[in-house]
Amino acid sequence: MQAGVTYPIPFAGAISTSWTRVLITFRREPGTMRRIIIVLVVLLIAAICWAVFERKKSERSQSRFVDYEYDLPRNMIIGRWKTSGRLAQIAFDLNEDLEDDSVVIYGSNENVSTVLVDEDHNGLFEVTYVYSPAEVLLTRLEDIGQDGFTEEYTRFTADSVFVYRDANEDSNFPDSELVSSRRR
Repeated sequence: MQAGVTYPIPFAGAISTSWTRVLITFRREPGTMRRIIIVLVVLLIAAICWAVFERKKSERSQSRFVDYEYDLPRNMIIGRWKTSGRLAQIAFDLNEDLEDDSVVIYGSNENVSTVLVDEDHNGLFEVTYVYSPAEVLLTRLEDIGQDGFTEEYTRFTADSVFVYRDANEDSNFPDSELVSSRRR
C-alpha cells in the first residue's frame, strides 16, 4: 500500500492510507442503520431469553441445605442433602416447560414421605400423597378447584378408606364432611 492512495473496498466505502493513520469510511446506504439496530435488538432479546432460561434452571441450586443435579435426558432434578448426601427429592418435568410436574420428597430414612402431582401441567400441584415412614399411604389431598385449597381429603387406615369433601372451603375436614367410607 502506498501512502496517500485511496483503495476502493466493496460494501465498505474506501480506505485512505497515510503513514500516520488509516481511515475507514462506510458508505451511507438507506436502511443500513435500521438493519443494524434490528439485528442488535434481536440479539438482545435472545440473550435475555437465554438468561431467563438459565436463571429458571439454576433457581433450585441456590439452596443452603440441598445440592441439585440435573438429569437432562430424563428431565428430572435430583436433590441431595448437603450434609449427608442422602436423597432429599426428585422432581420430574414431563412436558419440558421448566415447571415441575411431579415431585417425590424423601424423609430422613430415604423412604418416600410425600408425592406432589400436577396432573394438567399448569404449574399447580393438584394432588398430594402423604406416606408413613414405612412407605404406607396415609392420605391423599386433592385441590379440585385449583385455587390453592384442598377440597377432597382421603384418609387411609389399615382396613378402611375415608373420603371427606370440603363444603365451606376452609381446608378443614370434620366428621360432618365425610362423604364415603369403605373397607379395604
